[in-house]
Amino acid sequence: MKQNDIIFVGNDSQRNFDLLIQIAKELPNYKFIFISNNSKLDGINLTNVKRIKGSWKEKDISDADLRNLYTSSKVSIIPLHNSTQPSGQSVALQSMSVGIPVLISNTEGFWDKDLFKHEKDLVFVDPSDVENWVIQIESIINDESKQIKIVANAKNKVLSNYNLHQFHKNLLKYF
Repeated sequence: MKQNDIIFVGNDSQRNFDLLIQIAKELPNYKFIFISNNSKLDGINLTNVKRIKGSWKEKDISDADLRNLYTSSKVSIIPLHNSTQPSGQSVALQSMSVGIPVLISNTEGFWDKDLFKHEKDLVFVDPSDVENWVIQIESIINDESKQIKIVANAKNKVLSNYNLHQFHKNLLKYF
């Protein structure tokens, strides 16, 4: 049984924390979990949001605990500022690898638009449109067949393109 509807993980400056808070305010009937040390989330007082301070650098949360938080959630959201700088890749790949659908801002900096396709492997959302985020989140949470399709496609792509064998193969190109 999923305990959380929506998980957000991240601390970097490309994360759009203001948009994240707006999304949570617009969806008061959904349970959110925010895992972040970002100060913009200090003092957040929304009854539908649980916050865990966490940082990869500080080791505030174990890998096993983070995996359990992912798997206890229905979707993973990654609202970003529009930028050419990649952001959210590790959170997206972690989510996909444990079978959680990903909704991420459609930015110029997305790391592999040739590999990952909208509504096939993940859902791209307008980077600043809170209304579109709400629509897309509700759409995926309420459509189990869409969830199943996206999860299966994403997990297969991660397993076939981001595994240790593929890493070694790509690394050897540099030698």
